[in-house]
Amino acid sequence: MFLFFIVSAVLARRYRARSVVNTPCPFLLRWVWTTPWIALVVFSAEMGLAQSGRYLASYYPLLLTPFLAGPGFPSLVRCVAWQRWACAMILVTLVLVAFSRQRPLLPMSAIARAAARLAPGNAAIRKVGDSFARSERTAFIEFLSRNLPATETTVGYYALTGTGELDLAGDGYRRRVRLLEATESADWLREHGIRFVFFEEWNPKTPDQPTSGLDWLKRVGGGSEVARMTLPYATGSKADLLLLRIDPKP
Repeated sequence: MFLFFIVSAVLARRYRARSVVNTPCPFLLRWVWTTPWIALVVFSAEMGLAQSGRYLASYYPLLLTPFLAGPGFPSLVRCVAWQRWACAMILVTLVLVAFSRQRPLLPMSAIARAAARLAPGNAAIRKVGDSFARSERTAFIEFLSRNLPATETTVGYYALTGTGELDLAGDGYRRRVRLLEATESADWLREHGIRFVFFEEWNPKTPDQPTSGLDWLKRVGGGSEVARMTLPYATGSKADLLLLRIDPKP
């Protein structure tokens, strides 16, 4: 996308002479163009995260606005060739999203198995199948299906690093997921029909984060650990994922 923008900026210079005579840009419009860059500086100073390119993706359209409003672009975007290239970029993006290994929109494991039957021994197909067959998400879903009753309509979720809300919700989002801050009272949990809580214990590297699901159970009036699994993370650390059952109100 960035390369496409650079090419477009170069081509826009060719159309600058055909553009309508520029009118003075209002101060308010210039301020609107500037504020996303100010927000970017604030975001960077506040967050300080790795993988900043991924987190800043929502800023890109706003950051490019001052350039897209320049002379030449109004004529360029009416060019049929440019429109076709823009549509091609959108198509590429949709393909990447559809085949994302983390959350593929297509049943890639089933497709890979079918392809393997048609072309047994194909190394490329086997590699694709292995990539989609086993993942942290797959293990997470299997853990839930074994231990979380399908009849539960609401489940609590306390996580420091995970992003499993959609998987907890289940197919067709049949289950409501309540994101917890680990400060909720026992009465609040029971009032909202929460009998099971998925609790992520981050193996302690920072002492200010809660690390014990069982201690949290005692605070809310008791309960028990139903099951536990451990997942490694790319940073070299790991988290214990606990499924907790809250005792009914006495």
